[in-house]
Amino acid sequence: MKVNRISLQEWSFLAYETPKNLIRIGSAEDGGYVTSKKAIVASEYLLSGGISFNPEFEIDFYHINPKSKMVLIDGSITNLHFLLGPFVRKLMGKSFTRALLRTGEFFYIKRRSTFIKEFINDKKNISWFLKHFSEKAKGYLKLDIEGSEWILLTDILKNQDCFNGISIEFHDVPSNIKYLENFVSQLDHKIGFIEINGGAGFENGMPKVLEISFLKPDFIENENDIQYLHLRRPYKQQEKDAYIPVFD
Repeated sequence: MKVNRISLQEWSFLAYETPKNLIRIGSAEDGGYVTSKKAIVASEYLLSGGISFNPEFEIDFYHINPKSKMVLIDGSITNLHFLLGPFVRKLMGKSFTRALLRTGEFFYIKRRSTFIKEFINDKKNISWFLKHFSEKAKGYLKLDIEGSEWILLTDILKNQDCFNGISIEFHDVPSNIKYLENFVSQLDHKIGFIEINGGAGFENGMPKVLEISFLKPDFIENENDIQYLHLRRPYKQQEKDAYIPVFD
């Protein structure tokens, strides 16, 4: 893959040491994140914004930590939405049977969670939804809200001590790279893992969408000395073993 070297220098703040002992939570494709199992186990709650047709992250989180309180937020979905989910996933080339089984699991989890049919925005932001939890509780934040994450960054920084881990899908990254750099520089958490969402495409050789997991230093362990801008998810079959080191 041809990489724009000017952009590469601008993006160098994303270099990080990849911790070991990480796991994938959620889908193997879009909607999954690589993070620390210990951070999930230590979390008293999950605050999840954005689910759409893919609740696999929330399902896996529940299986790892069934005692956690889960607050799930998405203003676009209904029960009918989830019932249609397996058919939509089939049209996307995914397994209908797996999607149907996971949908059943999600309805089980949803009954034991607080589901809020709202959109996270600058008014109903992270601070607003944190009222569902004890002030002393430590949890996990996951956001996949199709571009609205940028207006929440200041509020996330304000509340960062509440979270053991933070997983965010960042959209239109080339246009917002300075905002991302400012956010990373002020966040006490370290980058745990970065992936490209290859389906979103590239701009001047740089990915449009990044999925980044941040972890409190307590959950960063066994760091090695290999620096990556990202490890690329297998978006195409012929690329399934492709890891692209950007910093040699």
